[in-house]
Parts: sequence; C-alpha cells; structure tokens
Amino acid sequence: MTKTSKLKSSIELKEHQKDALDFILENNGRALLAHDTGTGKTLSSIAGFEELKKQKKAKKALVLMPASLLTNFRDNGIKKFTNSTYGDVGENKDYSLMSMEMFRRDPESVMTDNEFDTLIVDEIHRAKDPQSVTNKSMRYASENVDNVIGVTGSFISNHPRDIVPLLDIVSPEHSFGSQSTFGKKHTKREVRSSGFLKPNVSKVKLKNESVLADKIKGKIHYVTHSDMGGGMPALEEENVYVPMSKKQSKAYSFALGRLDPVTRRKIRNGLPVNQKEASHIFSIITQARQASNSIEPFYSDVDLTEGAKETPKVSKMLDDLEEYLGKTPDGQVAIHTNFVRGGADVLDAGLKDRGINHGIFAGHGSLGATKENRDEAVKRFNSGKDKVILLTPAGGEGVNLPDTTMFMTMDRHYNPERNNQAIARGRRLGGQSNRKEEDRKLIVKNYYSEPKSRNGLLEFIAGKEVGIDEWVNGISEEKNRLNRDMRNVVSSSA
Repeated sequence: MTKTSKLKSSIELKEHQKDALDFILENNGRALLAHDTGTGKTLSSIAGFEELKKQKKAKKALVLMPASLLTNFRDNGIKKFTNSTYGDVGENKDYSLMSMEMFRRDPESVMTDNEFDTLIVDEIHRAKDPQSVTNKSMRYASENVDNVIGVTGSFISNHPRDIVPLLDIVSPEHSFGSQSTFGKKHTKREVRSSGFLKPNVSKVKLKNESVLADKIKGKIHYVTHSDMGGGMPALEEENVYVPMSKKQSKAYSFALGRLDPVTRRKIRNGLPVNQKEASHIFSIITQARQASNSIEPFYSDVDLTEGAKETPKVSKMLDDLEEYLGKTPDGQVAIHTNFVRGGADVLDAGLKDRGINHGIFAGHGSLGATKENRDEAVKRFNSGKDKVILLTPAGGEGVNLPDTTMFMTMDRHYNPERNNQAIARGRRLGGQSNRKEEDRKLIVKNYYSEPKSRNGLLEFIAGKEVGIDEWVNGISEEKNRLNRDMRNVVSSSA
C-alpha cells in the first residue's frame, strides 16, 4: 500500500507506516500507535485516517492534542502530507483540530453538534490519569465514534499499568480491567533490606509476561528506533562529570541541610512521611538540583553572567559547546534543562556573554518567550542561522529539530520518557539529510555535578553515597529498566 486517499503524490510511506495502516484496518479502525519519538508517527496517524476514508469507513476526524502542538500538526502534518481540508471544530472539514484543554471543557457539545466518526489523539499519554477530566472526556468521545487512533512515543511513563487508561480510550473492550487489577496480575514488588537503620529498597518487576503479551496482541502497534533500518541518525551518548567548586558545594550543602530533625530521623529509619513532610523534601531536592546547576540563586552578590562563569558545570558545558562548534562546521546544538531558574536563565546569560547567537524555546513568559519568538527560534535554528537553541520542558514535545548534531543535557528528569522525548527533538527520521548517511549521528552529552562532600539526607534516601544529579539519573534508569521490560513484552505480542 504505497499511496492512500488524498496523501500528496510525493509522500512515500516507510515500511513501519504501511504496517501501521494494515494494523488499523485489521483492528476495525481502533489502534494505539506506540511509535518511538522521531519515527514519523504524525504521518502514520494521518495516513491511517486517509486509508479509512478511501475504504469508506470514515469521513470526518476530530483531532485532539495539547494546545502547543496544534500549529505543528496542522502545518507539518495535514497541510504538508495531504490535500484534505482542515479547520476548527464546527467548520465541517475532513480534519477538525482542537486542543485537549478546550475539548475537556464541554465534550458533549462538541460530539453532539458535529458528525465525527473518527477520533485521532496525538500525545495520548497526556490522558494516562484515569480520574482526570482529560481521560474521561476522551473516553466519552471514543464511545461516540467508530474509529480511534491514539498516538504516543511514551505509552508507559512511570509504571506498566500506565497502558490501561490509554486502552480505555482506544480499545475499551480490553481485558486488563482497572490499573489496580493490572498491577496485581502483571507486576510484583521485590523488597531488599539495605541494612540496619536504613530504608528498604524495592523494585517493581513484571510477572505473567506471556499472558500479558496475549492480552496486548492486536491493541498496540509498536515501533522502535531500531525498526527503522535506515533513516535515523545514529546515537552516541556520553556522561560528563564536573566537580563542584567550593562556593557551589556550600550552596548545595545549604539546600540539602534544611530538613528538620524529625523528618530526617524518619528518613534514616525508613519510616513513612506525611504529605507536608514529603512536599518539604521535594522542595529541598529541587533547590539542591538548582544548586547543582548554578550558584546564582544562592548568592545575592552574584548575577547570572557571573553565575555562568563561576559554576563549573555551566562553564564546562559552554567550553565544550565552543570547542565542538569550532571543529564542526555544520554543527547544530540543542541544550536542554528542566529548570528556568537555575537552568535556562544562567545558560542564556553565559551564551550571551560569550557572544554565541541562540534561540530559546521556553514556556510562555519565561525568559520573555512568546509564541512568535519561539517559532522564530525554531525557524532560525532549522535554517542554520543560529547554531544553538536552548530548550526547557516546553520544548519536550512537538518541536522538530532534524539537523541537530549534538544534544546537551544540563539535568535529567526522574521520568525516563521525558528524557527520551527531549532527545528525540533532535533525533528524527530523515534527520541530518545534509550529511552522508554514514556521518549522520547525534551526540548526546549528559552533565553531572559532583559535590565535594556528601550529605547524609541524600545518602539515606538513595541507600548509597551519591550526588543529586546521579540520584535523579538512578531513579530514571530504574524506571527505564521496567519500561524496557514492558516494551519487550509489547514487542513480543506483535
């Protein structure tokens, strides 16, 4: 199946996209397309709907997604790939686009006043909370259409049971039951003692994998980067460890030392903490992560430019950036941080101080970001006018930076899927097309600050001596292990 209804004649589907079309048809128009980020899943979903139209199984689609992705789906999806009509809800077009945020306000009116037969949900993992208004509104929409195509690069985020609320939308006849039932039947928790007066360490593992695979069969079309064959730039990853300065270590120790004696004793003895104590612990850890990134928030006599110069991690990142761009004429570098304060702000100041032109993709209002200058930042980067773009979590989804050759991570996220989504902004199917195929490679550098002295709080939480950057990465890696196990089960069900 190389051509479908109203896809432009210039569009050639990849093998995994043709397989996705067949999967959608075989499963009566309902499928969860769990395609790794950067593999062309937007085209897969659009081609699926076009094929359903061609076979007279669909006429009108309601397309839901986060508000920040509407323009991208329209311009770099429907408009780019098809000759179909598109517009807002109520305009009687082939595709009616609406944000999830707007739809969940009044899903009944949207579905009653229009004759949609197909629901397409981009980034459907945003509806993973079964009690959320977003999930409930999408389940309502699913009940009122024939076809549902859910699209995500992160079908699991924190736990394998995350899959259940997504299937409630796409394939409500699934046999998993509730998330709780899924957890009881298909996961187990192994607890290991870390020794006297230290908290126990627990790990979640899958069980009854063969039964799980049978239940998933026919529900999820799963595609990984390794399934691409060609077309994806290779991935080269490196961890860079940077010792803290004496001044930074002082700020770091101050941040971690704010815990009251009662809560500290609870943590040391593995006792549960209440919600107020847990919130305070999270606040402390967040501040310690900022101290790991920059000294500026902790010293009133240090401005952002001085913070960039005096914080070893920032200085090392900017040194590496300048060295790389000096040696790589076609180099394009994306820098990602999960923080604006103690993250993007100090990087922005450091880049300006060194005279490095760059764009910023941050949340509206952060560092002066608007929709217009965010779009302009992406445009300038993709055209090569700017060699550097600075990204916050606002740029974690829907931003397409296909010619990125280096991706620098200032601080990793607890959730491995958030890290994968960020990196995937620069690792795209067909990316680096200006290079020879053997030269297409994305270099990923993860930066970790190493404290000069350890702090008892963090060691008792982690069960070993570790810095805050390493601790967060350890949580991410443990979740990633479980996610990989679940992905292996899904892959075996194909």
